[in-house]
Amino acid sequence: MGFPKGQELTFKYEYDFAVSGGAVSSIALVNKGINALEAGLIITDFIMHIETAFDGTATPVLLLGNAGDVDGYSVDFYAKTSVLNLGELAGALVWDNANDAALYYKIGSAADAIPRLDISVQALTAGKFTVYFKAMRP
Repeated sequence: MGFPKGQELTFKYEYDFAVSGGAVSSIALVNKGINALEAGLIITDFIMHIETAFDGTATPVLLLGNAGDVDGYSVDFYAKTSVLNLGELAGALVWDNANDAALYYKIGSAADAIPRLDISVQALTAGKFTVYFKAMRP
C-alpha cells in the first residue's frame, strides 16, 4: 500500500512471556515498530535477538512462522540464547537447505503477514525475543 517499491524497510516484532504467556499454542508476535508487515511484501532477511533465555516445564519445541507455515522462518530454536541469523536454523520459507542459500518470501495474505511463535510439547515459563524483518515491496 504505502511502502515505496524496491526500498528495504525494517519491521520489529516481539514475544514476551510476561505479556503473551507461554501455553502450548500459536501466539502472534506483537508489532513493536512503526510499520507492520502486510501481504505483498517480500521478506529478504531477518534476525532474532533473544533477550531473556527460554525456560519451560520440560523441553518445549519453539517454531517461528506464520499462519500458513508454522516453522517457515525458523525451526526449533529453544536451545539458542543469543542472536540467530537467517539460515542458522532453517525455515522453509526463507532458507534452501539443499543449496544452502537464502530465499526471498513473498507474503501472500494478511494472515501470513503476522509472525507467530508456535509452542508445542511443553509450555514455556520464561523467555523474550525480538525479530527484525527486512522486507520490501516489489
